[in-house]
Amino acid sequence: LSKDDLQKVTPSATENKDHFVIVDAVGVTRSKKSDTRALERKPSVSLKELMSIRGIGQVKAIKLKCIAELSSRIAQETAKKTLQLKDPRTVADYYMERLRHFERERVLLLMMDSRNHLIGEQVLSEGTVNASLISPREIFLTALRYSAVYIMLLHNHPGGDPTPGKQDILATERIKNVSAMIEIPLIDHIIIGDKKYYSFREMGYL
Repeated sequence: LSKDDLQKVTPSATENKDHFVIVDAVGVTRSKKSDTRALERKPSVSLKELMSIRGIGQVKAIKLKCIAELSSRIAQETAKKTLQLKDPRTVADYYMERLRHFERERVLLLMMDSRNHLIGEQVLSEGTVNASLISPREIFLTALRYSAVYIMLLHNHPGGDPTPGKQDILATERIKNVSAMIEIPLIDHIIIGDKKYYSFREMGYL
């Protein structure tokens, strides 16, 4: 790959096989702690931020981003093998690498069939989990469109602590009540923190 080709790379939108090609093309060398400290703190760090570190140019920044992206995908693929939607721990493991690094809260709606197989996933909101902003109408119209039998909510806490706040509890209670009326049960609401999670189901709220 030429330098011009590398400059056009978007790591998050690149196929896994292409990540291996890119890393091989630019070479894998022993990195200094200063090279990877930014990625350890925040894997979503931008190329511009990486290039602000002394000794990291554009090519090396792209390499580091590709390695981080590939590591995240490998972690998710590994977790997928043990994913059981009835088990909050395996759900948290599967979505952990995708959600825990976001700097804003992102709410996902997961939809399952009668055998608890995942049949659909949709981002409901991005920003703040507010009981008044998560629309039960949108949730259940989406669930009906997928012919879902069960639903699950999933969102991240950017600060890393998955302990639910007041708005988390209010939103969960509101969706739970509507789901009972619509007869599409809310089977869990899982909050993703930094390598930690909170399950409303495990804690007896659902």
